Amino acid sequence: MVFVIQHTQAHQQAASQRKLDEILQALPGADNVLLAIEQASDGALRAAADAHTAPGAKALDADSSPARPRTGERAADDISREQRSP
Repeated sequence: MVFVIQHTQAHQQAASQRKLDEILQALPGADNVLLAIEQASDGALRAAADAHTAPGAKALDADSSPARPRTGERAADDISREQRSP
């Protein structure tokens, strides 16, 4: 039974990975090097994480700024997030 569950999880993970790869390929500004990151060494994974952490943190800081009005998709995301909160 454990093997069946592991196989199912591996299958779902592989399918999700292919979907993410497709999204990366479709985005014009995406870093296509990330498509093969699964085969990278631990050091390369850390370097990629470091390279992508700073812009992500900067975007989160800018997005959570109270001075920005909630418009468009951002407002819809905030409303959706609020509705899911208990």
